[in-house]
Amino acid sequence: YSLSDDGSASRTDAWAVEELLPSGFLKIGTATFGTGWDRGHMCPSADRLKSTADNEFTFRMSNIIPQASQ
Repeated sequence: YSLSDDGSASRTDAWAVEELLPSGFLKIGTATFGTGWDRGHMCPSADRLKSTADNEFTFRMSNIIPQASQ
């Protein structure tokens, strides 16, 4: 995180499959991971508010890991 990533853009909730992965890599869909699991950001959305495009990148599935909802 860097102060240069701060800004006034809003959270986009622009969930997207990561299309830039090399061929042969598994592309994960945007649904939740199943009962008891949520999508957790490795780089938080709030840390990338300099622009809408920057925030949208945090919603690509390559930035998401399973997170216990409890």
